[in-house]
Amino acid sequence: MEGLHLGTLNDKVHITNPAPNGSDINEEHTSPPTGINGLFKAVISSPGPIVSFSRLNSKGVFRRHATDDISGKHLMQQVADQLPELELGNVEQFTIPGNKSQVFFFKKQEPPQEQSQSIQFARKLATVGISLPTYLTLYTKENEERMKRKGTYGQRIQ
Repeated sequence: MEGLHLGTLNDKVHITNPAPNGSDINEEHTSPPTGINGLFKAVISSPGPIVSFSRLNSKGVFRRHATDDISGKHLMQQVADQLPELELGNVEQFTIPGNKSQVFFFKKQEPPQEQSQSIQFARKLATVGISLPTYLTLYTKENEERMKRKGTYGQRIQ
């Protein structure tokens, strides 16, 4: 992987692309992912450890990334089939008994704690244009929101 530099930020490892003008290699420089990688980034960048494809669909994510030859349900199926190949999590599929429709969820991989594993994980994230610090923030974001709601709910029922 020539051209990739490793940097350290707050004891967490992240990968950066080299700056075109030779500036500090610890700054993050990523080119925007295109095509299916742009859609992978949209899914992985969603907050929380579990991402509902239905929620992304209602927000228009699959419509915005549609191409001339594939869109909608077929694009969602393609993403569900190819996303696990990145080794950043698992796609779980459920069939609703009443109408036989398919529901997809992406369960993100928990960020590794060991530095050697963090480097490998950061390299996988870099393929879709996401840094490890960004992933860590997004992975824990929804959990914090749920804890706030749970605390508020606990106060209301007392």
